[in-house]
Amino acid sequence: MNKADFVAQISAAVEEFLRAHPRERFYALAFDCNTAYAEFLVGMNTEEAFQKTLMEYQEGSESCRTDASAVANLRYNPGDWMY
Repeated sequence: MNKADFVAQISAAVEEFLRAHPRERFYALAFDCNTAYAEFLVGMNTEEAFQKTLMEYQEGSESCRTDASAVANLRYNPGDWMY
């Protein structure tokens, strides 16, 4: 697949996803590439989902994630995102 086809495929998939979630506002989009497994994932998150994850971590066994640096890392870590 060439670069133009790759970008077109991602754009079409993101547009379809956004049409399916018209009331949600996303603060970030990330490309998560795992070359070891030839995986390419697109992640997105909302402020509401971030706040929910943060609260779950702070109330549960991940209470160590309370300092400003840990919160910033959580906000932009696609592995912790809703989508």
